[in-house]
Amino acid sequence: MNGEIQKAWKEIKFEVDYMDLIYDVIKDGTDVPKGVIEEALLLKNGDRKPVLIAPKAFVEELKKVTAIAGPMVVVTLLQYLLRVAPMIMVGHISELSLSSVAIATSLTNVTGYSVLFGLSGALETLCGQAYGTEQY
Repeated sequence: MNGEIQKAWKEIKFEVDYMDLIYDVIKDGTDVPKGVIEEALLLKNGDRKPVLIAPKAFVEELKKVTAIAGPMVVVTLLQYLLRVAPMIMVGHISELSLSSVAIATSLTNVTGYSVLFGLSGALETLCGQAYGTEQY
């Protein structure tokens, strides 16, 4: 049992060192040999083995994703507050007004926004394809 653990540890350590090497090569801006990154992303010795990610690479990737996703999170929260703020104000008037606004908002979300988001998602795909094939 102890030998199996040591063997597994050596394999994981090799994969971590390999990923660090690739990260250093990419960070320095030198050319990466063809196929090196793809080989590192493939799991060795079966599909169920975990691959450890170097902490440096994880932090750098997290910074990049946060820079992209942060503004989208803020916009989503503000859009949600756009729908909630009127309900808060109407709630001070009466219960009947609050229930009316809640039903109207729910109906608008189901009928209007869902259809518009669906159409815009389809349009995004079609426009991307048309632009890629230069059919505009």
